[in-house]
Amino acid sequence: FANTTEFLKTTDGGATYSKLFLQPLFSQMNGPNFSSCDIDFIDQNIGYIGWGPLKTTDGGTTWNKIQNFLSITDGQLSFLNADTGIFSKGAGELYVTDDGGVSYSTIYSSVANGYMLIKDIFMYDDNHLFIAGAKSAFGYNTEFKKSTDGGATWIALNIPDLGGIESISI
Repeated sequence: FANTTEFLKTTDGGATYSKLFLQPLFSQMNGPNFSSCDIDFIDQNIGYIGWGPLKTTDGGTTWNKIQNFLSITDGQLSFLNADTGIFSKGAGELYVTDDGGVSYSTIYSSVANGYMLIKDIFMYDDNHLFIAGAKSAFGYNTEFKKSTDGGATWIALNIPDLGGIESISI
């Protein structure tokens, strides 16, 4: 769970929670608001936050900005393991990494595929990727796309217009 710069962590299935206070790190990064970015833990130690993006290797006690990566302030992310994942900047760009964010390449661009406000992403495996959001910057006109070739091509899925998609789970 996240609320501005505080995260709650559980290690016992939700029976108890402890606070992870991240203000010192984030005050150096112009104070993010986590209301619209993803948090993804691969295991009990390795996790990512879409704002920054940031990575922890000690269960959230310390976080470090992934160097050499783009600055993301409204990021979505999905990881298969500690190294392989996808990041979104929200406004129509999607990147893949196979080394935990040390390097990355663009796999979706609004310039090539038409504008899309990306609200959520999901990486099922190396080939099957999903992005959801809206065709407008205001969140209207639902858009849901999938790739079966690791992001080389994208297919728009025919779903009813829901006024935009905020989250997906597959």
